[in-house]
Amino acid sequence: MLTLLSIAALAAPEMIPLEDVAVEGKPAPEIKLAMRDGGTFDLAEHEGKVVVVSFWASWCGPCRGELPAMSTYAPTRKDVDWIAVNVDRRSADAEKFLSKVEVGLPIAWDPDAQALGDYGVLAMPTCFVIGKDGTVLHTKVGYSDEKGLTELQGYIDDAVKK
Repeated sequence: MLTLLSIAALAAPEMIPLEDVAVEGKPAPEIKLAMRDGGTFDLAEHEGKVVVVSFWASWCGPCRGELPAMSTYAPTRKDVDWIAVNVDRRSADAEKFLSKVEVGLPIAWDPDAQALGDYGVLAMPTCFVIGKDGTVLHTKVGYSDEKGLTELQGYIDDAVKK
């Protein structure tokens, strides 16, 4: 039995963390990633602001609804910084997705899944709301058209008040 578990762990896709990483209530793991439009996103430069970090992938069906919804909502929240972190290994896959889905958020690349692993992301999409003090306050997993961004909006409102 132990041998089968060991083999299964070795066969797991590299992008999926092998252990549960609970980040809520803890300082946000560092993020330094290349941006789609050039430059680097450095989470440390956003200290003192609420930040929404959204992990997404081109193969993620729910991301096709969430990213445009966030792109519409983000401009109404000037008190929040936004970053959409793509985890595709190849940026060409993400670019193909972006050519079909209107996304107005800043895009960062995480092809080596470093940030994905640091945040313990197990499903797409997953969003983290990071407080002004750099603490991960809330995690939101998944997206449905019927619920929209209601849960995320509540988390953001909570974070802004702190």
